[in-house]
Amino acid sequence: MKTKQKLLILCSAILISLLPACIETVHKTTSAQPEMSVTEAKNSLKVAINDTTRRWESKVVTNFAISDEGITLFYDNNAKKYYAFNDIPDPAVNEDVFNSWVVLKQSSWGDNYSTIFFKNTKSARRFADALYYLKHHDFKKERELEQEDCLRLSRQTPIDLILAGTTADGLNLPCSGVPLVEIESILNENLVEWKSKGLRERLQKSSSGQLSDLVVKMEKGILKLDLKVKELKDAADEDARQVQAPGQAAPAKQAPGALKLSHLLDQRKTLLMVILGSVKQAAAQRATGG
Repeated sequence: MKTKQKLLILCSAILISLLPACIETVHKTTSAQPEMSVTEAKNSLKVAINDTTRRWESKVVTNFAISDEGITLFYDNNAKKYYAFNDIPDPAVNEDVFNSWVVLKQSSWGDNYSTIFFKNTKSARRFADALYYLKHHDFKKERELEQEDCLRLSRQTPIDLILAGTTADGLNLPCSGVPLVEIESILNENLVEWKSKGLRERLQKSSSGQLSDLVVKMEKGILKLDLKVKELKDAADEDARQVQAPGQAAPAKQAPGALKLSHLLDQRKTLLMVILGSVKQAAAQRATGG
């Protein structure tokens, strides 16, 4: 029995190693691959893996994870395998009379020759196109551009949002790679600059009613900031109370950078209080005809 199993494994390995000689590539990768975003590529992979199928030693793919350097595939037997993009040939759809598949890693024997089989060529092509894009995508450059966009948009935040107590996490900016501390610092700088250069003009051009509305808006904003500061300080205190047990990993922080964020929002609250005083004074003068 054991001899038959060994022969079966050997025959499977030989058959897999001979696959390149028995296939017809129906989709050759070129520099003209369809353009797509990372999100579109990931969505294409999600759709395509629903049509993966079992052939010989291959497994059904159930999920995947993308990093800057490669892709991890999760299989239906609870196994997972990482493939570095540099090790993956430019993905192309291959097929014979019965099968469509994409090669992820080439070697002569066994598990090192990694392929994914699909129920149809359309799904295989969808997978190959998406994987080709991700393999050649410059994730580092994309993050740098996203960070530049985030900082640029932070500097362009409408001043009324800041006056209303809006914090960085409420701006819906594309800032996944930028620390909140950095964005909050920019918002504080924006407020300081506006206080020096824009406040006087705002007070002069606003009507009595507009000034009264601004007072209400700012008072509500200060209350929001006050609550946020207390939450951040509580989170920082909780992190400080956590004790690392001997021989165990350090406990994960509930709110990394919470204390510094609370200090920045405290600064903003102080700035808003100063500005609010000027607005109230202008509103009182306007009401008395001054």
